[in-house]
Amino acid sequence: MMINVIEYNSSLLSKGAGLSSNITQNSTLRFNIFELSDAMARTICSRHLNNFQYWIDFVTRLLELKLLVSPILRSSNIKLIEERVNFLRDFSRTTRIGELSQAIVHIYLRKNLSYIAITDFELFCSLNTITIPPNSSTPDFVAQTSSNVTSKNICIAESKGSLTRSTTSVKSLLVKAKQQCNQGANILNGVFNIVQELAFCSKLSVVGEAKDSVLHYVDPIAPLSDVKGNNTPFNLHYATWFYIIGDFTNVERLLGNEKIVFSYELFEKRNINEEDYWVLTKIPKTLNTIFCDKFDVSKFLDSLQLFKFWSVGIADKVIKLLEENRYDSFKEFEFINESEKSHEAFSDGTIIIKELENE
Repeated sequence: MMINVIEYNSSLLSKGAGLSSNITQNSTLRFNIFELSDAMARTICSRHLNNFQYWIDFVTRLLELKLLVSPILRSSNIKLIEERVNFLRDFSRTTRIGELSQAIVHIYLRKNLSYIAITDFELFCSLNTITIPPNSSTPDFVAQTSSNVTSKNICIAESKGSLTRSTTSVKSLLVKAKQQCNQGANILNGVFNIVQELAFCSKLSVVGEAKDSVLHYVDPIAPLSDVKGNNTPFNLHYATWFYIIGDFTNVERLLGNEKIVFSYELFEKRNINEEDYWVLTKIPKTLNTIFCDKFDVSKFLDSLQLFKFWSVGIADKVIKLLEENRYDSFKEFEFINESEKSHEAFSDGTIIIKELENE
């Protein structure tokens, strides 16, 4: 599937400026349901890394995603299923569309803008003991490229989302998104160097609607700084992967900027396209421990067949860096986004293994 992408220059945000006269580029963003699921899981988990009880929320969101997004061909524009959209109450509809829009932005940051570590703004501030003033409207994401690992050069991004049939204009949503980025930049001012403040707006259409779904965004770029000394974005980013698999012990270690202790006995080592990965084969004990008084996680996952047809993995090179807390060496590696019948590989060194039933 795909979504049309329109980039505007920052003049669009000026009073009286029109959309068409400020377009700088038209393009498309292509992705599949595995990439969309991964991005949605990452964005949901990144907000709750310090609360393991929310693990079940990301599972249910992935199930809802299948019901909300139309099962269309790879080459088609992404469309929502109208019956499902209409079924949701106003608050739930706004929340689901917002989460889907954030997932699309997450994919764009990773695939088109080469950001490797993408994480939640508020938790990022919390771990860096940065106070967010009351009633502040802050951006969704903090992101960092592999070349800026351990530096204080970061990107902040805000994602807005609505249906194409909504009367809320693209410009008003982008202006609001940029205002939130501005507030985020003011909060981080003097501590981090903001190299990009990205304001996004996803307009999503339903099946049968003539209009295509479109991702709109404004991209002002600031100069780089040479200030060194922070790996929080990468800690938080990989903490989301351990959160997804239920390894909450290593989530806590990464939140504390500690070295991980990798449970090799839960994984199987596989070489995929000349890269060694550790692929999950067993559920971490911490997952059952968290929910032991509520239900049996193993039986729950079996009933959903979540791990019958696919699994997840992480590159051996990444594990070695996390075990040694050597983020400065990450720039030496180059993982590519790769979609094949057997797997979905991502630029952060993580992977989804597909079609396990055929192995």
